[in-house]
Amino acid sequence: MGKKSGSAGQRGKKKHAREMARRKAPATRPPAAAAAHVGRSRSGWLPAEEGIEGLVRRLEIHYHEAAHHAAEHAGVSPAELPGVLVTPARVAALGTPDLLARLGALGVTTDRDAFLAATATAGSALQFATERWLPLLGAAATVHDRDLVRLAACDLWKRFRPEAPSTEGLLDLFQRGFAHARKQEDAAAVRLWLDFWAALRPRLTADLRTLDAVNGFFGEGFTEFDTWIEVLINATEGVVKGEPDLVRRVVALLDEVHQQLSGEHDEYRSLLVRDRVGLLFCAGARSEGEQIMRAIIARDPSETSPYLALSGLLAPDESEDRAGLAAALALLEEAATKRRKDSVEWALDMKISELRERLQALGANA
Repeated sequence: MGKKSGSAGQRGKKKHAREMARRKAPATRPPAAAAAHVGRSRSGWLPAEEGIEGLVRRLEIHYHEAAHHAAEHAGVSPAELPGVLVTPARVAALGTPDLLARLGALGVTTDRDAFLAATATAGSALQFATERWLPLLGAAATVHDRDLVRLAACDLWKRFRPEAPSTEGLLDLFQRGFAHARKQEDAAAVRLWLDFWAALRPRLTADLRTLDAVNGFFGEGFTEFDTWIEVLINATEGVVKGEPDLVRRVVALLDEVHQQLSGEHDEYRSLLVRDRVGLLFCAGARSEGEQIMRAIIARDPSETSPYLALSGLLAPDESEDRAGLAAALALLEEAATKRRKDSVEWALDMKISELRERLQALGANA
């Protein structure tokens, strides 16, 4: 989750960007020789001395990523991490009585009823632990004690309130989806991300109207919401033929994201609409998608990019559909008659010439 969100203009090379995002992963393990000194990672992180807290400071990443990917960031296997390091897996392996006893030894006394009451209005287990539990620790508490308190709050939330995920529980779904996407398991990734959005959307208040605001909802160091949208679209394109219901659900999701991000700049929001239309075309709902794009064109006929986007959907590369090619050509010839406010006349002229050549190659009049 360490990637910084780029501007919407960077989405022009969408296919390449999506594939790079799909491959995006925390640091992978180096050769054995390079990881011989388990105590120090390539970033200089000293797990035994600095704990997860120190990794967050060094890399300026979200605590959830640091905790769940500590082994990758250290360049070792999970089993090779120092025994003193507190990780989510090690906390999850503790029985509830043992975990509660360890918290009690640090001065944090709780049980199921007390935890549920104390977190009734909370959303983030990490924030709750930071504000309510960390101040209870004595001066002798170590970095690993603080990590235990934070991760215990996250784990107890899963045990005591599984029906309402914390913010960190949402991030678990988020990261599990990425793990499937990196392995080209598109349907599994899409299903998890639909669950992620279904749980997230009710918690996004009306004031969270931009990418930065939504990223901020997850806490300091999270910058991945736009990356998620890119990889979700890419994964959905991979299941178009076999999972039409999933595609329709993602189309609806993108519409909801578009509504949520009402304060984001127009270029980005228009790209969300075009992505949704692209999925409709892929799913065979061409008339519905074309209707949406023509409505966009009608709102501002002086902008060239919607014409180009629709023409690409009507006549994809390598298409030999004469009707689609002719419709795309007619659309762009119409655009050429409009006074344009942007500076992409060369792209319009080039695309018109290309479509004419493709039609002529098929023996049609152009």
